[in-house]
Amino acid sequence: MAEPLLTVESIRYQYGRETVLDGVSLYACAGECVGIAGINGSGKSTLLSILAGVRRPAYGTISCDGHMLLKEKGQFAKLIGYVPQGNPLLEDLSVADNLKLWSGTVPDESLEVIRTLELTPLFKRRAGKLSGGQKRRLTIACALLGGQKVLIMDEPTSALDIGQKEIIHRYIKDFTAQNGVVIMATHDIMEMDFCDRLYHLDEHVLVEARTDQVVRKLRKEND
Repeated sequence: MAEPLLTVESIRYQYGRETVLDGVSLYACAGECVGIAGINGSGKSTLLSILAGVRRPAYGTISCDGHMLLKEKGQFAKLIGYVPQGNPLLEDLSVADNLKLWSGTVPDESLEVIRTLELTPLFKRRAGKLSGGQKRRLTIACALLGGQKVLIMDEPTSALDIGQKEIIHRYIKDFTAQNGVVIMATHDIMEMDFCDRLYHLDEHVLVEARTDQVVRKLRKEND
């Protein structure tokens, strides 16, 4: 097996007295897409926010490309792009100004991430006027304009139509084909299927599983 680009070991997180994550570990090599499934409230979003540096765990380590991220906090933003479940965009600003704000650089319409996500024709449009899928694509571009190697995504295509999903799925495959890493929480069976590895978050820990196993568990947990 190739050396992992991202390694997460023994992550523990508590909210008050409630344990949310208890010894969570995972890894991802360059070029891999890793899926995380679980019922609502299982801790998926909490885990992703920890991997993105938004929350700090009580215990555990996160290493990426040779950096111990919990000890080198400045490396989170350099190495990891984060697409949360909610909308982080400033809707009164244009697409171009959102890209500039989140990346800290003047965006170039010819950049591959912008072209692949089909944002060039939208550059002057106000973010608040975009469709849900266009906002999601813009958020992905904002997360990656700094050349980040890892993309963390929380339910990347939830509530989007098939056409918008296809654009994002195509970009995920392009990103991993260029040795990027994608970690995403998902309930989408199609997304689970194209993941190189799939985990189920259950009872505060991650367990590696196949898509059919995860679907059965989710159905049982929701009964």
